[in-house]
Amino acid sequence: MTDWDPRHPYSKAGLTIRSSTAPDAAHLSVFVTGADGVRVQRRSLNGIGSADAGQGGPDTVVLSTWLRIVKQGNTLQGFFSTAANPQTGDWQPIGNPVFIGLDSTYLAGFAVSARDEGNLASATFDNIRLGAPIAGNVDCDSPSVPGAWETFDIGTGTTGTTIDSGNSLLVCGSGARHWSTSDGLRLAVQPQTSNDLELVARVTDWDPRHPYSKAGLTIRSSTAPNAAHLSVFVTGADGVRVQRRSLNGIGSADAGQGGPDAVVLPTWLRIVKQRNTLQGFFSTAATPQASDWQPIGNPVFIGLDSTYLTGFAVSARDEGELASATFDNIALDTMLLAADFVEVAEQGESTYREPAAVFPLHLPLIMRGR
Repeated sequence: MTDWDPRHPYSKAGLTIRSSTAPDAAHLSVFVTGADGVRVQRRSLNGIGSADAGQGGPDTVVLSTWLRIVKQGNTLQGFFSTAANPQTGDWQPIGNPVFIGLDSTYLAGFAVSARDEGNLASATFDNIRLGAPIAGNVDCDSPSVPGAWETFDIGTGTTGTTIDSGNSLLVCGSGARHWSTSDGLRLAVQPQTSNDLELVARVTDWDPRHPYSKAGLTIRSSTAPNAAHLSVFVTGADGVRVQRRSLNGIGSADAGQGGPDAVVLPTWLRIVKQRNTLQGFFSTAATPQASDWQPIGNPVFIGLDSTYLTGFAVSARDEGELASATFDNIALDTMLLAADFVEVAEQGESTYREPAAVFPLHLPLIMRGR
C-alpha cells in the first residue's frame, strides 16, 4: 500500500479473502487502519461474529506497507512488512493460521471501509501479486517457495528445498541422522507461543534415502541441533515413530513403532500439545475421526522454550542426499479447548545414552592362604 486516506481511526483498507459478497460472509482480511495499526480480522463462518487477531506495527501506519495473505486449503494467515523489498524473514505475522469456512468459489482481492457512512476512504496499492498453486511437477531441484514457512537446514551442510504450492507442501532434507544428542535435518516451521495446540497433516508422498530416513510433524524448542522436541515421523522402513528429546542438550528417545515397516500412503500424522505435555498419533483412515487416531507412546513432558517452533522436519539419514515428503490437509488449531491424550500400555522404549568411558582399574593383589 503506497497511499492511504482514512476517514476515521477505525477506517480499514487492505487485502481480503472472502466467501462471498454477503455482508455476513466468512473472510480473513489484513487491514491498515486510520489510527489503530495493521490488523488481521476474520469471520470464521458465514453469519457469525468477527474476531480480531490484534495489532501489528504502530498506531499510525508507516507507508509504504506491504500486506500479504497465505491460504492453504481453508487455513489462512495474514502478514505485513515495512521492508523496502520483503524477504522471507521480513514478513511479520499477525495472529496464528486459522480456519475460515470459505465457499468452494470464493473472492480474493481488496477491501476498503470508511467507518463513516457517506464519506469515502481511499487506498492505493501496487506490486499486486496473486499466487496460484505452482503449476507442473516440482521436486528437490526446484527453487524453494516457502510461503508462510520459515526454513532451516540444521546440522547439515546440504541445502534442502521447501515448496508451498498452496494445496500441498514439499519438504526435502538431508542430514546424517535425527537421533542421539544432535540432529541433522530440514525444518519448515512457524513460531508459536500458544500453551495448547493441535497440529495435523497428511503425508501423500514419501521418498526416503535410508531405512531410517524420517519425515513428519515436529514441535521443537528452537533451531539448535540439540533442541528439545517431539516429532511423529514416517520412516524409510521402520514404520511410523514418535521420537523426542525431553530437554535441550540431552539424548533422544523413541516410543516404538506404529503400523507396518513399510509406511502406508497416505498416512495422517498428528501432535497434540497441552502446555508442556505432548503426544503423537497417526491414522491411515481416509478422513480420520476421533477413534481412528492411534497413539504411539504416552503423553510426555517436553521442555519447550516460551516461543517454540511447529511444522515439518525431514532427515535423509544420509548426508549429502535429499529425502523428500509431500504433505497436505495441514491444520494448526491454537484454540484447543481440551487435549484428548490417550494412555497406552507400556512398551519398550529405546533411549540414546552416551557411551561409557573406558578406564583401567587397578586393585591390590592379596594372597590368601588355603
